[in-house]
Amino acid sequence: MLSQIRTETNYPLVKSDPYSAWCICNAVTHHFRTKSYDAVKYRYKMPWFNHNKFAADKNQWLYKKIARDYPTQDAVIKLAYVNANVGNYFIREYDESLYEELQSWLQSQAYNFEKELKKATKEVQSFDELLTADANSIPPVFKHTSMSTIVALDLMTDFVSRAEKVCQETLQWPQKLAHYKNNKTFLSQWINKEKLKKIAIKVFTT
Repeated sequence: MLSQIRTETNYPLVKSDPYSAWCICNAVTHHFRTKSYDAVKYRYKMPWFNHNKFAADKNQWLYKKIARDYPTQDAVIKLAYVNANVGNYFIREYDESLYEELQSWLQSQAYNFEKELKKATKEVQSFDELLTADANSIPPVFKHTSMSTIVALDLMTDFVSRAEKVCQETLQWPQKLAHYKNNKTFLSQWINKEKLKKIAIKVFTT
C-alpha cells in the first residue's frame, strides 16, 4: 500500500472579500447538509449566489469581519469547513478556536502524523492491518488516529475504497464513511502527502 500515491491540487490562495466569504461559508454549509453538492468541485458556487442575495443578508457585517480577519479564501474555507464539520452551520455559531486547532495540526502535520502513527503501532501488528477492513470490522485506523491522519493515509493508499467494498458493518461504518468523505474533500487540499508518505514508511519499516 505504501507504494501508492495520488495527487491533488491546492485551492489557490486568493484574497478574500465579504462576498466571497459569504459564498464560501454558504457553500460549505450546503456541502455538509446535503449529499448532492460538492463545494470544492463546484468551486464554492451555487446558482442562487449573487450580490443582491448577499446585500439582503442581515449577517453581512459578520462576513465583512471574516474577510478582514481571514484575508485569503483558503483561510475562509478552513474556517467554514471546521465549523460545518461539527454542525455549526450558521455564521453566528462559528467558533474560531476550531480554525486554530486545524491550523496547529497542519502547521506541524509531519510531527502530528508521526506521533499518531507511532501510537497506532501499539494497537496493530503491521501497516496493512491498520488499514484493512473485513466484513464485520471497520479499518482499525478509524479507531486509533485523527481524521487528518486517516485522510493522509487514504490519499497515499486508497484504502477506504477497498474497505467500502468489503465492510458490511452497519452500526458504525455508514456514518464514519460519510463523515470521512466530507472531511476528505477539504483536508486533501492541505495535506502534504509526499512528506507524510516518507514518515509512514519510516514508522512501519524501522
